[in-house]
Amino acid sequence: MTNPASAAARDTTTPEAVDLEQAPPVEPLAVRVERQIKEGRLTLPVMPAVALDVQRLIEADAGIPAVATAIGRDPSIAAAVIKYANSAMYAGLRDVTDIQQAVMRLGLQPVQQAVTALSARSLFERAAPAHAELYKRIWRHSLTTALASRRLASRVRIAPDTAFLAGLLHDLGKVVVLQSVAGLQGRAPAGFAIDDATVLEFVEALHCSVGDMLFETWKIPSDLRDVLRRHHDPSLSGVGDMLVAVVQMADLLAAKVGASLHPDPELSLVDCPAAALLRLDDVKLASLLVDLEDDLEATHDAF
Repeated sequence: MTNPASAAARDTTTPEAVDLEQAPPVEPLAVRVERQIKEGRLTLPVMPAVALDVQRLIEADAGIPAVATAIGRDPSIAAAVIKYANSAMYAGLRDVTDIQQAVMRLGLQPVQQAVTALSARSLFERAAPAHAELYKRIWRHSLTTALASRRLASRVRIAPDTAFLAGLLHDLGKVVVLQSVAGLQGRAPAGFAIDDATVLEFVEALHCSVGDMLFETWKIPSDLRDVLRRHHDPSLSGVGDMLVAVVQMADLLAAKVGASLHPDPELSLVDCPAAALLRLDDVKLASLLVDLEDDLEATHDAF
């Protein structure tokens, strides 16, 4: 016969044990972010109004005065464009001192690219304190990749400014993923927190798809979207892949000089698929690395 007292004692502990066993597991933060992205619920940054205005005016052939006036409505962007026009890449015999002079020196297409790049730069200024160092490293990598892309472009007859912008924007999806993670961490209980190593893995896995969503929203040209989607693609071939190959190699050059989330000074660049497509050998690559170091010093304060 069962002892009633014993049964009662067991009964008092059973509900608590069942509650613990049946409690739903804490859903990993990474899973929540990925679901948010797949379901289209990720809040994407909005392109600044000045960039949209410049894009619209250039498409309408509005001319330099109208474009300069539009840029001038945003003092921070205007100041940055003037600074860019006076950088070592564009500097003339004397410094330009107003936005119209800067637009005339750069040209309309480079100005649109510069304003888009500066708009992208603004995303990095919204860094959550917990990820501030990651944002800094991603920006340094993006700028280094842009400079290397400009150098490579001249070897394959691609417009240097297009290559520069493609390199600068190729990892922008990483910033959006980080912002999404930071937002969810800020609203979630402690159980949802993930360590930096996991955040990095997650950023690497999702930055291309998230970046493509952002580029679609920002109406970034299709050739630049192709670079963002495929800059890790090992199977590049043919003239149509040249811009992607340029940014892919530039991305690796940045890693070689230490400007990367995954720096690798021992990386063998000549063995990478893009090297064959771009017809780069060890001598040319060594020369590119020297030029890249010079460019980094010359443009340190341009962006």
